Amino acid sequence: METLSQAITRLRAAGYVTDFSASPEGNLLCRSCGARHAPESIEIRETIRFEGDSNPDDEAILLAVSCADGCLGTYSVAFGAGAPPADVTFLQRLSRSQTGPAQHLSGTGADGGLVFDAWRPNRSARAAAEGQGPEVVMLPGAPYRLDLTVWALRRRSRNRLDQWDGTYRRALVVGDRPVSVEVKQNGGVHPMLTLSVLTPGRYTTSELDSIKGQVQRLLGTTVSLESFYGLAEIEPRLGELVHRFVGVRPPRFPTLFEAMVNAIANQQLSLEVGIELLNRFTDQFGTRPEDGHGLVAFPDAESILTIHPDELRGLGFSMRKAEYILSSAHAVATGAITSSQLESCDRIEATELLLAIRGLGRWSAEYILLRGVGRLDVFPADDVGARNKIQRLMELTRPPNRGEIISMTAPWDPWAGMVYFHLLLDGLAQSGFIDD
Repeated sequence: METLSQAITRLRAAGYVTDFSASPEGNLLCRSCGARHAPESIEIRETIRFEGDSNPDDEAILLAVSCADGCLGTYSVAFGAGAPPADVTFLQRLSRSQTGPAQHLSGTGADGGLVFDAWRPNRSARAAAEGQGPEVVMLPGAPYRLDLTVWALRRRSRNRLDQWDGTYRRALVVGDRPVSVEVKQNGGVHPMLTLSVLTPGRYTTSELDSIKGQVQRLLGTTVSLESFYGLAEIEPRLGELVHRFVGVRPPRFPTLFEAMVNAIANQQLSLEVGIELLNRFTDQFGTRPEDGHGLVAFPDAESILTIHPDELRGLGFSMRKAEYILSSAHAVATGAITSSQLESCDRIEATELLLAIRGLGRWSAEYILLRGVGRLDVFPADDVGARNKIQRLMELTRPPNRGEIISMTAPWDPWAGMVYFHLLLDGLAQSGFIDD
């Protein structure tokens, strides 16, 4: 395989004699003409990726570049946890370009490797030993904290579906098969997420797109919170709370059915009991990837249609909740309700659509809209825990009622749901689950 120095020598012989470097604002500095070029104005002729001999995370990228003034040269950067901030900023801006450079950056390099937002073979020693699938590097933009986002998703350490030990792991259903994935964060203030498929096998482009899409949904990587942070700056009650948990993104269950079962399991129960019911439900009816990682994918609606309510009762669900789960499974499996429906209509109409399904009350509907549909304009006002947290945030003498919560959260529209997640993290921090 060609080394970095060999690649530079080859490119210089082909006329790429200028050295390029990144400026702090993320432009490319041409040493020949002295100009600074925006990422969208340059042309990348070749992309080559190199890995360290001992650590696959110790990477380098070499780009053969033509600037807007016609200079040809090379630009190299260490890529990983120690990447210089200016280089990471440039690569992030380049990867977000819609044409030209973005196509090259997400394409195949000379060694068959891939750079940002495109899948590449996982060449780590562990991956080789276990026959793991490919990986992709995602740039969620700063600020981003994987740890806080995962805790907003999993809520309790006993959650066996969403596993966290500094690396996030979960099983997903892709087509007809379960697949284990893991996500790691590096890059410091310029966050990079490496999504790896742990289950061996060959994957089609559509399957890899599905995996990436589900993880983006789970971890909120494509949600921009710029205006939310702007709101926090002018809302005195929010500023300190948001500052403590800056970087959290809104998590979202990968399927509408999972959100519905989560809501039903937690109705009128403590979160600890509700999550244990969900663990049992997943263990009993979920599917297990064939990779030895011990993860179980949440069952889909179609697979639940054939079970008897007594099977759910055996897991600890009441007869009513068993019937509610089957009712939700039928609604999703038959297309009577879909995520796209709930995303496209207004909040009141979306709530009414969910209330029409047996077993889903107002709290459940708002919970599903926030956690399953990604409606960040929704604050579950009937949530007892949220009421207590609002009381503390607003320094009230008693927990507010639903009407009062709606009035209090109205100035936060359309970001009331993000405040809900921050209040959840505040409670987890007070309980010692996370460090704020």
